[in-house]
Amino acid sequence: MGELLVWSGFCSLFLLFYFFILTYNASGKTTDTAHFISAVGIELIVSYAVRIGIIAVLWWFYFRKLKDRSVSATIWLHLLTVSIYLLLGGILPYKLLEAGGMEMKIGRSMLWMDIALPYIFYVIQFSGFYAYFFWCRSQQQIKKEKELLSLAYQAEVGALKAQIQPHFLFNTLNSISATVLPEQEATRILIAKLADTFRYALRSTREDLVPLASELQFIENYLALEKERFTHRLQVEILADETVTDAAIPPMLLQPLVENAIKHGIGPSKTGGKIKIACRESHGFVVIYVSDSGIGYEGDLSAMTKFGGIGLRNTMLRLEKLYNEKIQISRHKPSGLIFSFKIPIHYYASRNSIDYR
Repeated sequence: MGELLVWSGFCSLFLLFYFFILTYNASGKTTDTAHFISAVGIELIVSYAVRIGIIAVLWWFYFRKLKDRSVSATIWLHLLTVSIYLLLGGILPYKLLEAGGMEMKIGRSMLWMDIALPYIFYVIQFSGFYAYFFWCRSQQQIKKEKELLSLAYQAEVGALKAQIQPHFLFNTLNSISATVLPEQEATRILIAKLADTFRYALRSTREDLVPLASELQFIENYLALEKERFTHRLQVEILADETVTDAAIPPMLLQPLVENAIKHGIGPSKTGGKIKIACRESHGFVVIYVSDSGIGYEGDLSAMTKFGGIGLRNTMLRLEKLYNEKIQISRHKPSGLIFSFKIPIHYYASRNSIDYR
């Protein structure tokens, strides 16, 4: 609304300025000054009403339809539209006046009125439009940069906190482990496995790929902690061909599948069950199976790929984005489910291997 008022004010001032110039030059040259001034006023109002309407259409054309057009193309297009503006703005007003039975008092032969002044009117308006347009863009850019700086600052603070909190956790776990009595060695081992689990989860966020052996060691520690909760109800078997232990895989890729097997397969079963992880080489791929002998799933298995939990969906999405591979789900006999997938074998060559074996 404010921009519209400013534009209306400019047009009104331009019209009054031109009206003053015309009436001042004509003073003393006509016997009926009042009638002349009235006729000139009507002519100017009609003329600039038409021209302002054309400018409004051109504004919509340039700043709505073609706002992302290149500067050079826009300049060439303005050369065309200013010609159309001068032609229509010089013909339509007089046709309207003639249709209304009015006699023109200014004269169309005046180069100043027909070309020069409308051209100046066009240039000044579009110069103002573009100045305001780029000013608004610059303000939006400044606002966006401030938001990005704020987000970067928050992310930096969050990263510093993320570095401090795990170290505090590890130090606390070490302190707790040091207080455990010698006859409670099993508890000390569990604390060490818990610390290794957290350490792997933290360090894996800094690397895109890890050795399969490190991922399996992490899963082994994770399942060792779960076995303390399930005791004899949970059995674990992890098998991997020696040819694939150094294969590079995304970190934390197996954990959601193992957690899903425990939560939905082993946990609800009264007798528990067994989780088996097998990794084999096949035609340049490492094929990974995660199976359980829990209660299974009686519904449509294909629906699990669409409506599964967050962990399962994230794993599926990572495999699809990274390798264009999908998880296969099948039933495990006599009960349970099997999740399997394959990824191309690329051996992990970094010296900063995450290895807790």
